[in-house]
Amino acid sequence: MSPFQNAKEPHVENEQTESQHTLIPRKNGVHPRTRPTEIPTLCYRHRALWVLALYVPILVVPWALTCVLAYHPLDLPSYIQTDFTESNVSTQRCIVNALAVLNSLVSVVTIPLVSALVAQAAVVYTQRRRKNQTISISQTFALADGGWSNPSVLYEAWPPWKIRTTGNGAKARQSGSGSGFLWLAALFVFICSIQQPIREGFVTTGQILVMTTKDDPAASQIFSLRRGRYMPLGFDPEPDDMSTIPEGAVVQRLENSLASLSSSEVPTHLWPDLQNMAPFELKEVPQMKQLGPWAQPASGFFVAALPNGTTTGILRHRAMRLNSTVRCNEIEQSSFPSTCAGENPFTSNFSSSGRFGVRICVPGQRGKFPWQLSRSRQDTVEDIFVDANSTDTNQAPVSYTQHCTVKTTRGYFELGSDRNGGIYGPLLEQWVEPDPLAQKAKFNDYLSDFWRDGNKLEVDEQGQVVSSYEGRWRRPSEVDKLTDIPGWPLPGYIEADWPVGPAFNKSNMTMAGPLMTSAVTLFGENSLFAAANESNNSTASLVLEQTCRLNRLPFSAFRNYRDYAAACESNMSDDEKLLQIMKKFIDVLFSDWVFTERYLSASVFHANEAMLVQTSQKTSGCTARTLFSSPGTYIPKPEVSLTGIIIISALLLLELIGLAYLAWYIYQVPTWTAMLDALAIARITNSLDKGVIPAIGSMTDADMQRLKETDALVGVVETAAEEYSDASPVGEDKLVELGLAKLISEGLAKYEGPFMLARPHAKKIVLPLSHAGWVKTNKDLDHRELARQDFYAGYPGFEGQTTLHSQGDMLLDVIKTKLGQNNSIMPVVNASLADALTIHWGTENTWHSIDWQKDTTAIMARAASSIFVGPDLAHDQEWLTIIQAYVGAYFTSVSELEGYPSWSRPIMQRFLPNANACRKYRARVCAITKKEISRRAEETQKAKLTGKPAPHYNDALAWTHESTNVEAGDIQLALSMAAMLTTSELFRQVLIDIAAHPDIIEPLKSEISQQLSEHGITVAATQGMVLLDSVMKESQRRSAALVSLERVALKDTKLPDGKILPRGSHIMVDATNLFDPALYPQDFDGYRFLRKRQEGDKSSQFVQSSQDFNVFGGGRHICPGRFFVSNELKLAMAHVLLKYNIRLAEGYTSKPMVVGAYQVVDPMARFEVQRVGSGEPSLLV
Repeated sequence: MSPFQNAKEPHVENEQTESQHTLIPRKNGVHPRTRPTEIPTLCYRHRALWVLALYVPILVVPWALTCVLAYHPLDLPSYIQTDFTESNVSTQRCIVNALAVLNSLVSVVTIPLVSALVAQAAVVYTQRRRKNQTISISQTFALADGGWSNPSVLYEAWPPWKIRTTGNGAKARQSGSGSGFLWLAALFVFICSIQQPIREGFVTTGQILVMTTKDDPAASQIFSLRRGRYMPLGFDPEPDDMSTIPEGAVVQRLENSLASLSSSEVPTHLWPDLQNMAPFELKEVPQMKQLGPWAQPASGFFVAALPNGTTTGILRHRAMRLNSTVRCNEIEQSSFPSTCAGENPFTSNFSSSGRFGVRICVPGQRGKFPWQLSRSRQDTVEDIFVDANSTDTNQAPVSYTQHCTVKTTRGYFELGSDRNGGIYGPLLEQWVEPDPLAQKAKFNDYLSDFWRDGNKLEVDEQGQVVSSYEGRWRRPSEVDKLTDIPGWPLPGYIEADWPVGPAFNKSNMTMAGPLMTSAVTLFGENSLFAAANESNNSTASLVLEQTCRLNRLPFSAFRNYRDYAAACESNMSDDEKLLQIMKKFIDVLFSDWVFTERYLSASVFHANEAMLVQTSQKTSGCTARTLFSSPGTYIPKPEVSLTGIIIISALLLLELIGLAYLAWYIYQVPTWTAMLDALAIARITNSLDKGVIPAIGSMTDADMQRLKETDALVGVVETAAEEYSDASPVGEDKLVELGLAKLISEGLAKYEGPFMLARPHAKKIVLPLSHAGWVKTNKDLDHRELARQDFYAGYPGFEGQTTLHSQGDMLLDVIKTKLGQNNSIMPVVNASLADALTIHWGTENTWHSIDWQKDTTAIMARAASSIFVGPDLAHDQEWLTIIQAYVGAYFTSVSELEGYPSWSRPIMQRFLPNANACRKYRARVCAITKKEISRRAEETQKAKLTGKPAPHYNDALAWTHESTNVEAGDIQLALSMAAMLTTSELFRQVLIDIAAHPDIIEPLKSEISQQLSEHGITVAATQGMVLLDSVMKESQRRSAALVSLERVALKDTKLPDGKILPRGSHIMVDATNLFDPALYPQDFDGYRFLRKRQEGDKSSQFVQSSQDFNVFGGGRHICPGRFFVSNELKLAMAHVLLKYNIRLAEGYTSKPMVVGAYQVVDPMARFEVQRVGSGEPSLLV
């Protein structure tokens, strides 16, 4: 097995400590024989795991159950419309009681258990884990005292930000007994301790009414043999039964109802329509008893088969309802229909020797039921025309004609129940019952026993019909026909006959609409109106008997009989009395449309009522639906709002994260004790120098100050310790922190081969420079895969990185073939640079400072964009802003993600502000590129249609669009990331180096002018700028990284020295030679690489890589855009040097900043420019 595969995780050892550190000796070499009972100095202690195993379940499970029970029982899908068995009810009560016990238990044990975990973590905190770690005796004692839950300790340590600096300039730290761990622990314990009080504030235990199996009618085999607690309320008729009701049955009942109807009467089956703008309500009126519904015809009400206010308890039922609205208005007599329309309209008239005449017309079809069998909402419209005239010589002539329209709606509504607060529901537009045979549904509506799918009707030996009510209950569907009943038709004796008297029994006539039925009742062949019209001297007395003594005339009691009293009591002949009564009857009903609406409203209401009630009575116990009421059962239920769930869950999640972190922190390293108890403190005290801890007696300020300054850190010491080093060879225990350049050279020298560098979340294997050639040519080492891993390719918003390092070579081919030695793009870049410098550096002939980072980046962004997306978008400020912002947000996101554990990065990436910004910018870039591609396609199409040459686009947007289906916006982001950051950095370093060495400016200007005059704005011109090429390479060297040729091993790979590089290893090659004074004697030498070039060293060109200079990489992964970078930078410097004087601010010096193994060009450079002359130099035009 190779040393690479033997590499262990780092742990701190071999570190020299100051004398006051508390040390636990550990011997090297031969160990003395230990007793079997001896406990190892360092070991992992399992107490924290046992505490977590006990605490986490009783913390999480009760809350999870509470959240579940707040919405539905544990073993049932819902509290609503679910049959609870006795077992379900008992289980619910037991669980709620258990939750109360568990919550009380959690309240009691939270602080002790969490404090126990914190106490174990405090041991880790006070144990030496890294270099330069310190903790004072007073801070250790505060942790040993459990200061996180001790108000007096926290008061003494307040404020948390109080720090001091030691006199010898050591690192500042908190003074007194306070420490970062103490305050974090106090905050965590506080968060844990407030959870239960907050939970008690948000969560209450209420009672909810549920339906048990004893409440559900369908739980019994036969309604009539019920064993439950439900009670029948009444019956609701079936639409198919109603369709057979004889007209005579309704007319007969309606006639009786209208004869005795009072204006203030409120029928028991009248329900106010709560959805109406003015629902009916009983009103008291001065000098009158009350205003009933007929005095308020504009108010809303309807009729149902059950009495008003019927409620169903825990059950939910729907019932049929009908409501009719009457609207009347006077019309011209000429508007009265000459012929009453319809297949069988109702007409009637009254005439008396030319003294009084009435004509009645109700268009439509008498004897036809107007409703369909559907239970969904239905509407009908009926009309009545009445024309009356009087030419009595004793009175003034009277004539009036009225037209009334009645709109009737039939449908269903939900009765009041405990589920809707006892308030019945509105008219249902549709009857919804997905599965008539389903066991569970929203409502408790069931058809009668006869509809059950196992029902049987058989005749026994005695000829008696035997019913067998078996099978599944059937729920009402939208359309149910009586013929669907098993065994239909039912025997005659099962159903009662319609209650119709002989005079009204017309078997061929079913009830029509309520207005037609009302007209037949008022004016039909069996009415007193018709009898009066056909009477003579011998029969008039019989009609008067019915009218005056028996008060059978409709609406005679409506106004306490006063409308007809005078005529009945007069001394006129019977014929004359009858004439006056009929005339008064018609006048009362139709002379004023206001009163007409009232009378007709009462009539159509009672017509609807008669139809509903008589049908339900006739079919009760047979085909009518039985409606029930049941009280239900109260069970306990946790009640918590959504806000409460969110707040408590967030606190719980925070606590669980804290507990998980505590567990991770505790088990980072083995510890020397389980907790800082009295014995542990005694051992620490015994390990300190004598006199550090004052003896019993009074304590002086000096004693207290000594406790605050003396380091009590518990460390591990090797008795044969070597000199500490931050580097270690591959395969040894020691790992080093990445950051200092000397580590690389010292590590390579000390271990004579590869060694490992450690970052907080990654490990890199450094190879010596002698391995550079091997790395460049080895196909098992891949740079693109390493970039995908290190820069999080595949994350949403990072699609540019994904595209840049995808497996295909499309983008690389475009960069190599199109962006390289391409003369056609040079004028475009040149023009863009001219505009960029004018915009960002200005044309002032006086010295002025520039915005260093912003201006230099913007110049390179505009130049690159002119070739990436074309000159038009390169001048679009939104585009330039977005791509620069994206690049900045992306690399910031990558840096931020490195601060999180690898497993959490895909999650954290969703929440980091810069990562969110990347997703937003990416969406906008894609939108802009799509719009630009569409615009170009339209221009091309337009050119074709007009016969003009198609426009030619010479940029990356066009090149890649022709050769790939990859999202154009992602390609642009990939190009921007690859070119903008590194090119801008190098541009800044070249500017700094030239400004710091002004003696090289004139030779550079001379060279640039000569090449531009000879070759123009071409690749040949930039290739001829050899001095500038040397300067650029020197600046590149000075700002280069400490390592190069970064790769990842795709499989186990053998190094040149025979060691095995495991699959997945990240490697880098030493590049510190670029800063070796022996190789590069001067800090900056602009002619350095020019001299080498003149000596025949072709690798000294800016775009070339060599064995010892690999800034552009090498091998198959060498930077494909280096030629474009060279041409772009040289053109940029041509514009800068020929048009501006440049300098660093007086007294300012600049050098790159080292960040880990990389360098960053001085981001705060104070740079000044001055425009020379005016206009554009001819060489640059």
